[in-house]
Amino acid sequence: MRVPCVLLLLAAGCGGGGPADTGPVGPAEDTVDDAWWDATSLVLVAPRSGAFLPLGEPATFEAHVLDAQGADSGFEGITWSSSIAPAWTPTGTVFQDASLPVGSHDVTATARLPNGDRLAATAGGILVQSPYAGIYAGTVSMAVTTDLEGTPYTASCAGSATLAITPEGDELTGDATCLLSLGGYELDLALEVRATHEDGRLDGEVLVDLGVYTVPLPAGGTVSEQGDLVLAVAGAASGFATFDGTVEAQRITRGGSSD
Repeated sequence: MRVPCVLLLLAAGCGGGGPADTGPVGPAEDTVDDAWWDATSLVLVAPRSGAFLPLGEPATFEAHVLDAQGADSGFEGITWSSSIAPAWTPTGTVFQDASLPVGSHDVTATARLPNGDRLAATAGGILVQSPYAGIYAGTVSMAVTTDLEGTPYTASCAGSATLAITPEGDELTGDATCLLSLGGYELDLALEVRATHEDGRLDGEVLVDLGVYTVPLPAGGTVSEQGDLVLAVAGAASGFATFDGTVEAQRITRGGSSD
């Protein structure tokens, strides 16, 4: 006796087709299995706590709701927030974003489940700032040439320098000192560094405090995202001396946390 095809359809389908796609791991959309959702958990994959995110550059944000066996549940209603940026409220399980402002953020991913539960995970100390920003420490060397009774005389000094590039990455400021022995006199040179920064280029001046008056000297140089800074200083104080020096420094901290 032949069984009508319509009966076969109720069991396994007609025409030799394979099994239907079972879809997401979770329960059916029109049901809420409280016990199933009670066993889920939320994992925040990226960013990690203490991560550094370069200002204005896309970063990956990723979080998932997992079932009791650790498999992705397929739940997509994850919302994001920052401890210091209330306007930052993206949604999604995996996405790229470059809009977090400068600062140290605690980033939280939140999932409000179909059974009414709320899951949350936080990554703390996410530092967002220019890749050039931070505190720099290094040395200053300076050669000073002057005329002593018709004879050119050059003396040099070396000292320490402490500099900083703003979190936005647009300005460099700092101080340096060195002891100069010139014609039997010792002078403590105090230098103030002021420069603007754009795409690794520094342009500004160094103010040399001679005690009686201050000499502004043109300065220019480079800084890398890896934290190497070189600044050349050269100029003259009318009727007194010419100056030729270099400030070299390395980043010792990004400011929010140590490298």
